[in-house]
Amino acid sequence: MSKTVQLLPDEFIPYGNIGSFWQIPKALAENEYLSPGAKLLYGVLVGLVSKRGTAWPKKETLQKYLGNPSVKTLYRWQRELVDAQLLRVHQKGRGLPNNYYLLRHPLLENTYTGQFDGTPRYVYTDPVTGERTLKTQKECWGEFFPVLNEWLEQQKTERTPMPKPHWRYDQKDYREVKKNYEDLVQLTVENGPATTPKSTFDSFRVHEEMFNELALLSGHKK
Repeated sequence: MSKTVQLLPDEFIPYGNIGSFWQIPKALAENEYLSPGAKLLYGVLVGLVSKRGTAWPKKETLQKYLGNPSVKTLYRWQRELVDAQLLRVHQKGRGLPNNYYLLRHPLLENTYTGQFDGTPRYVYTDPVTGERTLKTQKECWGEFFPVLNEWLEQQKTERTPMPKPHWRYDQKDYREVKKNYEDLVQLTVENGPATTPKSTFDSFRVHEEMFNELALLSGHKK
C-alpha cells in the first residue's frame, strides 16, 4: 500500500498535473556519450513523429521547442543522433524541411534478433528502379564501383561528368575515389589507352582493397 504524503499548497503530484511535455527514453537519458541537447532534441522528435512514422518540422520550429539554440548548435545535436544511429534525416531539397525517422536501436531495446550488428546502414536508391533499400557502406560502394568502371571505359572515347553515388555517402570517401578515378582518366588521355599499363586500370578496379583503404580513413571498417 502506497504511503500518502501531506503536501503543502504549493507542492503537487506531477501525474495529471502537467500540461504538454516531451518524452525522453530513460536509457537515452542515462547515456553518457550524448549531449543533453541531443537528448532533448530526440525527445522533441519522439513527440512530433508519434504514430505517423516521420515528422518534417522546420528548423525554426525545432529551435522554438528547444529554447532557441543557434542553427549550428541544432545541427550539431542532430549529427550526434545520426552518428549514434538513432536518427535518419532525409533532405528533400533547398528550402524544404527535412524528414526525420527514428531508428531501432539496442539502446532502446526494440531491435529484432540479428538485425543490428553495429554497422551503419545507409538508404541506397537504385539508379534504375528508384527502389530504396538499407545497405552498409561496403555494400553501397560495391554497387557503385561497377558504375564508375563503366564510366571510366566511356572516357576513352567521350568525356562525361563523373557519376555521383545514390546514397548519403561520406564526402571524404567520395573525394578520394573521385581524385583516383580522375587521375586515371587524365593518365589515359595523356598516354592513350594503348600505352596506359593494364595494371594501372586493374589497380583501380579492386573494389575490396579500395573500400578497405577508404574505410580506414573514415572509420567505417569493422
